[in-house]
Amino acid sequence: MTTVNDVITEAFKKSGLLGLGQTMDGGDFVSGLVDFNDMIAQWNTQRWMTWNLVEQGVTSTGAFSSSVGP
Repeated sequence: MTTVNDVITEAFKKSGLLGLGQTMDGGDFVSGLVDFNDMIAQWNTQRWMTWNLVEQGVTSTGAFSSSVGP
């Protein structure tokens, strides 16, 4: 399962901010997390920026967590 940490790390690698074998320090991660949260907030308010929006209703089972997708 992909985590937010994985997404931020990959974004830093693909942008050239993080090299092979390097790790982020706490400040870098917080900066990436702020950008990630800003992006998600923008997608929530500007639906046209989401390339594939699927709404699906489900019945709650009372479970603490659930999976979405394959």
